[in-house]
Amino acid sequence: MMTEKKFPLKRIGMSGNIVSMVDVSVPEGIEYIEAALGDKHCVCIATDGTVYEYNPQMTSYTKLSIGNGIKAACGFDHYLVLTAEGMVYSKGRCTHGELGLGSQHSASVPTMIPFFQKNNLRVVDIKAGVYQSYYLCDNGVLYCSGFNTFMQLGIPDKLNKLLPTKYSDKKVKEIWSNNYAYGIWLRDEDDQIWGYGKHVRNNKKNYSELQILKDKKILKIAPGYQRLLILVEGEGEENEVYYVPENSEPALWSELTKEKVIDVEYACDHCVALTKDRRILGSTSPPYNYGMAQLPQIQEAKDWKIVSGAWHSMCFPVSPTNGLYLDMLEFYQSTTFADLEIMSRKVHSSILKWRTGKEGTEAIEILKTFSEKHINKFLDWCYLSEVSNINLLQEVAKAFGMQIDPKKTLNDYFLELYHDEESKDYKILVKDNDDDEDEDENEDEDEQVDEYAEISVHKFLLQARSGLFREMFSTVKEEKNQVKDYSGLGIDSMEIFIKYLYTNTIELTADDEPEFVLVELEDVQERFKLNEKSQFSNQIFKLKKTHGIN
Repeated sequence: MMTEKKFPLKRIGMSGNIVSMVDVSVPEGIEYIEAALGDKHCVCIATDGTVYEYNPQMTSYTKLSIGNGIKAACGFDHYLVLTAEGMVYSKGRCTHGELGLGSQHSASVPTMIPFFQKNNLRVVDIKAGVYQSYYLCDNGVLYCSGFNTFMQLGIPDKLNKLLPTKYSDKKVKEIWSNNYAYGIWLRDEDDQIWGYGKHVRNNKKNYSELQILKDKKILKIAPGYQRLLILVEGEGEENEVYYVPENSEPALWSELTKEKVIDVEYACDHCVALTKDRRILGSTSPPYNYGMAQLPQIQEAKDWKIVSGAWHSMCFPVSPTNGLYLDMLEFYQSTTFADLEIMSRKVHSSILKWRTGKEGTEAIEILKTFSEKHINKFLDWCYLSEVSNINLLQEVAKAFGMQIDPKKTLNDYFLELYHDEESKDYKILVKDNDDDEDEDENEDEDEQVDEYAEISVHKFLLQARSGLFREMFSTVKEEKNQVKDYSGLGIDSMEIFIKYLYTNTIELTADDEPEFVLVELEDVQERFKLNEKSQFSNQIFKLKKTHGIN
């Protein structure tokens, strides 16, 4: 029997306008980064990729044999788990083909859906509806399986799909659904929102472009049973929340909007919201009344996550994770900046050159002499340092005249890369903002010359870890050093930030002045659009406390 520990994982219940929270047991030493709730299942994924299944009341759990889990989704009586390798496992009752296994037979244990492996597809996101499952692949193609009598899958033949079937030719960037939703909502490659339901357009049950709120930036669609909430970016700190009942136009939920909501979830008969100051709000009859529940006292820097089930919800702190690993995983799954192809998989020449020491095209030619299984395992190592089959990996490594050390982690390799000045291929020019006390105060400003310091870095690292640099490299056609005004971010702070991108650690030297540097670094994660924020901000919080900085 696994030992348990206290952990701020809470089961949320609602009665009228009263929101309550109940502690949930968690295995000793485990913290969660992902969870999903349904009528019959609850699935939680730990920071190390271990997957746990809870009973619906969340009073007991079992450890599953699935490894490297990164995402989960629950339907009415089935669930899906996505692994870091891009494979999907399904379990539960199967009445319409929602398990994607090619039949209507139920599965009593999580079973890998072979369709994606057979077709050399890598899944990057999953969602589950009542009797439907949705699988978004790294090429932007959306597949679906399950109940389609009312064309909930977006396929016009109204036949249930026992195997994952292509949704349409539309390329998809983001998807939303829920265990009590009868369809999928998606954002396409042109940032247009499409959805299924009567409230979309002309009171017809079909997939149509969301015409309402077209001029606003939609942050999230939270669908429920014949209703949905829409979270829209607002001005200042107040995001707007719209409630859309069946057969009605969306209405601004003004009372909830005033609460500074940063996330919303909707299920069958209730919804929950998370506020910027870490309060949980719940409503059993939106948009009229809602109650509040204060989250447990935690370190200020931690982020929280909310998940809605059919009859109850849950919340938990998203523990600081290996942001470097997650960013590299996303980089691996994305085709952005990928300039080579092998076995229909897009890869980055910069990654191959780093790992093999050979130019990308030369590395591809060597890889082509191996089987698809060899290639996939080697690419898993190149991007993520996965060594699940070391013998197979060593066969490929030998062809490159190298030896793979199974004890070295991704962080170990990136620390080595940080110290490899010769291979750094990009220079950031940072304006020297330090005031020279000996400078003649009467000097004519027109005669002053701005001075810049050069900070060398690997370009692919900036692409993988910073949304700001991804946008910049997507629009700048010429290869050149980028001179930018970093709004007062000094050279020391920029050097600390760049090293953090390699090491996931904020390190101050004896020459750094914490009272200046830490203050400058406080909003770096927002300025440079880091994917993960909790780890960076948590380290800033601890360092400020250590140095007595308010």
